[in-house]
Amino acid sequence: MVTHPAEDSPRDKASPQPATRRLVQVLGLVVAATGAEHGLGELLQGNRVLAGPVIQSWPDSRFFRIENGEPAFTLLAHPVAAGVLTLVVAVGFAVRSWYIDSGSHPRRDLLLLSVALFIVGGGFGPPLIGVALSIPAGWVRRSPADGATGWWRGLGAASGWLLVAAVAGWLALVPGLPLLDITVGASDAWILPLFGVAVVLSILATIAARARDARPQARQDAVADGRTVEGQG
Repeated sequence: MVTHPAEDSPRDKASPQPATRRLVQVLGLVVAATGAEHGLGELLQGNRVLAGPVIQSWPDSRFFRIENGEPAFTLLAHPVAAGVLTLVVAVGFAVRSWYIDSGSHPRRDLLLLSVALFIVGGGFGPPLIGVALSIPAGWVRRSPADGATGWWRGLGAASGWLLVAAVAGWLALVPGLPLLDITVGASDAWILPLFGVAVVLSILATIAARARDARPQARQDAVADGRTVEGQG
């Protein structure tokens, strides 16, 4: 009897894709940390009644002056309640993104947590990133893509560096820009360009992680050869 390479078992196909999983874990912590920053500012405002659903998480902070006091939306009437719930949801987002390869519906879970983060007071940016992150979250339990050859494999090799660059891009917005503002001065006109750079780097990091997890062409050829031998046998 001729032996041949076995196809991926159902368990292998359900196993996490390591580069994509790492991307979701790391950017998930970024979402959680920036959302929690909003929650902390709201919590420190004390027990008062908010004027409306659009608020400033840090209304009296010189540090966040350049970012207009960190705007947020909340359905809650009191900043303390908004802050506490925002911190709770942010912790939940961090935990779920870290254990993204467990559970049945990782994409749905991150999407719902992102919506919850928005409506309790987690700002505008963190929930938006969370919604985008729910897309690769749905990939971590799937079988890797096929055809990792040439430039695609080269892009995959840079996935770690691109992820570091993406995180640096988000950190340049907070706390980087406020720190620059209170030390040497900065303009709020830098916010949108920095946000754009962080978004582009995150997209590139996501594509690179996908490429990193793709199965090499040699493995596909071996599987195909195995099937041919099996058919001849």
